[in-house]
Amino acid sequence: MIFRKRIGETSLAENITTNMQNLSFSTTKQVAKIGLCLVGATLINVFNAQSARSFSVTIESPTSQVSTKSDIFTIDFDDSGASEIDTLVEDSVSNAGTTYTYSNFDNTGNNEYSIPVADQFGGANGSGRYISNSPASGPNSQSRYTISIDQDQEYFGFWWSAGDVGNTIEFFNDGASVFTFDTSDILGLIPNSSGSTITSIDGSTTYNTPDFYGNPTTPFLGNNNGEPYAFVNFYADSGQAFDRIDLYQPDGGGQFESDNHTFSAIAQSPFANSEITVPFEFSPGLGLLVSGAGLFGLKIAKRKKSANKLEL
Repeated sequence: MIFRKRIGETSLAENITTNMQNLSFSTTKQVAKIGLCLVGATLINVFNAQSARSFSVTIESPTSQVSTKSDIFTIDFDDSGASEIDTLVEDSVSNAGTTYTYSNFDNTGNNEYSIPVADQFGGANGSGRYISNSPASGPNSQSRYTISIDQDQEYFGFWWSAGDVGNTIEFFNDGASVFTFDTSDILGLIPNSSGSTITSIDGSTTYNTPDFYGNPTTPFLGNNNGEPYAFVNFYADSGQAFDRIDLYQPDGGGQFESDNHTFSAIAQSPFANSEITVPFEFSPGLGLLVSGAGLFGLKIAKRKKSANKLEL
């Protein structure tokens, strides 16, 4: 008996061939999509790495409590009235046409920062007042306040007192986070160990790292000697600026005490003979790894396309 194929029918062999081609086509598209996703992830990693490199961080010599820069504006929290930050929830001060606003991060009306009188934990020169985030309510919570500036800035410095692991500062520009710094990097640089030293940027000055520990002010000298005190500088590199700063302590940990918040809209540079560079880590390696995988995926897709004569 002879079977004849009717018009419009396909043989079993033809069906199998067609299905195999469709499967190859679908697989090829999936590989291409994966490759494109990985390339996208690569770009994100590269941009994150570039953001990490867009700031430089230094600390001043032990006992330093003020910025050594010029063309700056400093908020010391000591006075009251329109010229000082002294009101909780939200308060602003203006200088030379620029307004600096301190506010709660979540706008709930709760006090997320406080301005205590100088004590062993803060207050430059052992007098006046300082600012601190209010204690967080517990694990997986954070007490966070925001500084908004209506003109782009290129430098920020502050006296970091009674430093805790995880004190975090985050910089934003036009609503986008551009740099986040965890003070754990400073703690790693200045261990409270006898005989440990660090040197200034140019190597001309050596400091004993235990000298950063304990309150350096006369009224509270040596108190709280298990925690570090240092003036920290943040320099926005060329082409980078910021208009908002968030300070917080994650996970319901310690508080983030500071004083002498110092701002400049003019690019500043470290003094190499006195300041110490704070190294911090970023991870471009993952981006490079993902980049290789992404290109590998695209290469497979291209090879399959050529083999099957299919157009994506």
